[in-house]
Amino acid sequence: MYMKSKYAAAFVILGTIAPTICHAEITVKPAGMQIVWDSMKDKFGGFTTYNASEGLSVTLGIETTDKGFIDFNKRESKVTISDGENDMGGKFGIWDRISDDAKSMSVVVESKEPLQAGAESFAIKGELLAVTASEKETKSTKLSKFKKGDQVDSIEGFEFEVEKLGKPEWGDEPHSITLKWKKDVSEIADARFYDANGEQVESSKGSTSSFSAFGKVTSVSKTYRLSKKVETLRIEFDLWSDLAEVSIPFDLVVSLGGAK
Repeated sequence: MYMKSKYAAAFVILGTIAPTICHAEITVKPAGMQIVWDSMKDKFGGFTTYNASEGLSVTLGIETTDKGFIDFNKRESKVTISDGENDMGGKFGIWDRISDDAKSMSVVVESKEPLQAGAESFAIKGELLAVTASEKETKSTKLSKFKKGDQVDSIEGFEFEVEKLGKPEWGDEPHSITLKWKKDVSEIADARFYDANGEQVESSKGSTSSFSAFGKVTSVSKTYRLSKKVETLRIEFDLWSDLAEVSIPFDLVVSLGGAK
C-alpha cells in the first residue's frame, strides 16, 4: 500500500554520540537508556529492578522537519546491538510513541544481555521503517441507518463492515460503533459522526484491534464511542492522501555518559 523511499545516511560526531542524519530531514539519536545486571526478583517477592529483567534498553529519539510520522512498521524494522566484541542481539520494545505534532517519535530497542563489566560504549545499528504523511482529504459515507453486519461501500477503496453497535462494555457513553476493514487502514487520520439532522455527534476513539498473517495485516477493527444513541449516521473520515513508508538507516555509538 505504501511507496517506499530510502534516504542516504550521513554521520556526524557529537561528543560521544554518532547520530544518523537521513537526507537532513530525519535524525536519530539516543534519548536515554536503562541497564539491569540483576533483576533481584527472587529476593523481593517478584518485584524487579526498574520493573525489568536483566538486559539493556535504549530509547531512540527520531525527529523530522518534513512530513509527520503516522506509524512505525515494527514488524519489518531491524536492529542489532553490539558491545564491540559480542553480538548482543536486539529487538524493538513495546513503548514506541508519536508526538501530538507528529514531528517526533520515540522507539525502544532492547537486548537481553546487559553490558559487561568494563564496557565504556556500545553500538546500535539497523533500519527503522516509518510511515509518514502531511496531506489529508475528507471522504464521507451516505446517511444510513447502520446495523450489525452492514457492508458499507460508499467510499471507493475504503469498504468496511459494521461489526458491532450498542452500549460499550465500559465507560459512560450510551452508544458505540465498531467498524472493520479487511486491510491495514493507517490512512485514517480522524473520523466524525453526524446524525440525520446534520448535527455532529460528539465521539471519542475506543479500542483498535488488528490481525496479521505472514507478516501482513489482514483486518483492522476500530471502535468509536458516541455521546448519544443514534443509528442513522453519516460518517466522515479524514484520510492521509500522501502516505509513504520511508527507510531510516542508523548506526549509533553510545557511551555510558550519554550525549554531550
